[in-house]
Amino acid sequence: MILSDRELAVLKAIDRSEFGKYLNSPTWVYSIVSFPKRGGYSFAGTISALVSYGLVCTGKIPDAKGRKTPAIWMTPEGIQVYINTVGINNVRKSFEPQGLAS
Repeated sequence: MILSDRELAVLKAIDRSEFGKYLNSPTWVYSIVSFPKRGGYSFAGTISALVSYGLVCTGKIPDAKGRKTPAIWMTPEGIQVYINTVGINNVRKSFEPQGLAS
C-alpha cells in the first residue's frame, strides 16, 4: 500500500508522540494534531481515510482526571504498512506483540 504524504504524516506523528509506549498503544489525538509537518490538510479526513483502510483505530481513553479523551493507535496492518514505508530503522516506538494478535 502506498500512503499519501498526509497519511504518512499522521502515522509518523503517532510514532513520535510522547504518549503511548507502543505503536499499537492509544495515543491522545491532541498530541498528534500539533505535529509540525501536518500542513494545511484536513486532519479529520486523513484520520477517516486511515480508519477506512484499517490502518488505525480511534476511541476514547481516560486521562489523569478520568475524563474520556480522544485517542488513536495503529492496527497490526497499520504497523506493517508503516514499517514497510519508513523502514524498521526509522521507527521510534516498538509494538506490543500481544496487541498484534488481537
